[in-house]
Amino acid sequence: MEFIRQYLLSRNITISDEDWYPYAEKNTRKEYKKKDIILKTGETDNYLSFVEQGTARLFFAKDNKDLTIRFVFKYQYLTAFDSKNTVPLQHRSADGYGGLANPSR
Repeated sequence: MEFIRQYLLSRNITISDEDWYPYAEKNTRKEYKKKDIILKTGETDNYLSFVEQGTARLFFAKDNKDLTIRFVFKYQYLTAFDSKNTVPLQHRSADGYGGLANPSR
């Protein structure tokens, strides 16, 4: 998760080791291939993910069509807080590589 810390530093956001390590220890790194489903319809998103590289697409299915909500790009956060609502959203890696930092539950 060092890339997140480096990104923050590049934006002149400093964080002490004392504050950083408890956060970093609770994160896991997961990679996805192009078109992998990250969150399936009916699942609840319990994570705040950070895209290390690549693109992810948030969408839901309606009338047998995928309706895109938004795209998430490198160094942006990805979550579907609305997955706790009635509209079932899905996430999909859109370009073949999505490295996500997922805080553990």
